[in-house]
Amino acid sequence: MPAPETLSLGQLLDKQLPKEQWIIGDGLLPVGGLLIVAGQPKARKSFTLNALCYAMATATPAFSAHRVKAGGRIESVFSVDRSRRVLIFEQELGQAGYRERWEAVLAAEGPYNQQLLRNNLFIRSMDFTLLLDGPGIDAIGAEIQEISPDVVCFDPLAKFHQSEENSAMEMGRVMRGLSVLRAKYGVAAIVLHHEAKPSEHRKGGAAGRGSSVVFADCDAWMSQKLINRSAGIISARFELRRAPELRPATLRQDERQLFVLDKWGNSDEP
Repeated sequence: MPAPETLSLGQLLDKQLPKEQWIIGDGLLPVGGLLIVAGQPKARKSFTLNALCYAMATATPAFSAHRVKAGGRIESVFSVDRSRRVLIFEQELGQAGYRERWEAVLAAEGPYNQQLLRNNLFIRSMDFTLLLDGPGIDAIGAEIQEISPDVVCFDPLAKFHQSEENSAMEMGRVMRGLSVLRAKYGVAAIVLHHEAKPSEHRKGGAAGRGSSVVFADCDAWMSQKLINRSAGIISARFELRRAPELRPATLRQDERQLFVLDKWGNSDEP
């Protein structure tokens, strides 16, 4: 990420700016950007994160997503141009639980993808000293500096701060801490976030629990809803800041427990 600089309007208009670069294409995650994956508790957001991390580590389209163009031509959606290093901070499963999930993934992969996953994914579990709104942010920065990832993931946001979620000022401090990390180390971020109770009737990015400053800071918002627990099917809606509107999708878990595209359009649509 380039260093901040002060320019006259004329200098800004004359400056050759680099073309937008993507870690996950079609607006989902720009280089240095922020993607928030939101949903109710137990909506399988961590499995969504695993699918995204798999795609970034192996340079395959996220969710194996595609669309059919005119003439029957199939085009990838959410493409990843090269393998990326990903650092995952997670506060819910612990090492044993996280290992068990990824062992199931690796068992279904060939040697090449197994090696990519082993080398490109880094996990730090259950370290509750890591806080975005306190001294723990320095420890997060030290981990980022040591691993040199392209993407840093936080699962879930609520366990990386001690701020009042309904306070715009306090959550602004949390999100500012995340922005400082992204700028200082040149990393993108994926954050898992809980949604408000359905009774509050909030939609899209506005459905995120607590202050709206969380939504205001992101480049893309993916909202998911579990619609068939036994079959592992979720509906997903996307709000993209830097790309055209994208249709909702239905995703299903495959034999690896990773979410893949089932169809465009949600079965829970009115």
